[in-house]
Amino acid sequence: MQVILATRQRGNREIGFAKKVHERLRREHLGIESPASSDFHMHVSEILSQLGIDHVNEVKVFEGVYHIDVVVGSGNPLDPQGKIAIEVDGPTHFVPHTHQPTPHTSLKRWLLEREGYAVLSVPYFEWGPLQGDGVAMAYLEMQLESLGWDTKAGKLRYMPDSLTRQGPFDDNKDTVFAG
Repeated sequence: MQVILATRQRGNREIGFAKKVHERLRREHLGIESPASSDFHMHVSEILSQLGIDHVNEVKVFEGVYHIDVVVGSGNPLDPQGKIAIEVDGPTHFVPHTHQPTPHTSLKRWLLEREGYAVLSVPYFEWGPLQGDGVAMAYLEMQLESLGWDTKAGKLRYMPDSLTRQGPFDDNKDTVFAG
């Protein structure tokens, strides 16, 4: 399914075998419930609420093939103000013993960016050392502002440069493949 998502033209549907595979996967994924959110994820959501930032948890995308942990913003990826997908990334999102995202995580981020999302990763190794909600609030505000989020206006001021990337690994030449 990820290959189909990565190779389809935005707005166009697949034909032939790709269409059959896509439809079968879509039917199977529609019945899947949203995953249970981790304590880490819920803490990030709680901090966003304390900041007064409207958001939605566990948003299905690509006919339920993926879930975005948290969506902040307008709700329309084609809107010039866009929206932010926050991925609360635990250890399974990284190659063991590194801070390098796995190929699966990199592909998901790229697919989301391709659909118009600004993607913010909140990695466990940055969040864990934060002590107290005040520090966590400052961290999230800083990360959101680095993506162009205007806290007062509640929208993106501009679309980040990362949304112009060509492929899932273009900005990360040091991606490590586990095998």
